[in-house]
Amino acid sequence: MAKYYPHLLSPLRVRGLTLKNRMTSTTSLPHFLMGPEEYLPKHMIELLARR
Repeated sequence: MAKYYPHLLSPLRVRGLTLKNRMTSTTSLPHFLMGPEEYLPKHMIELLARR
């Protein structure tokens, strides 16, 4: 992947501010991670709170 996107993980400079890494997290919306339960399970609530 590095040969196709050589600047993907490199720092980005915007108006004098340097953003060191633009990768934060993958998309993992609660409805993708849940089973048939109606409410978020405790481990999902903890995961989202840590973010």
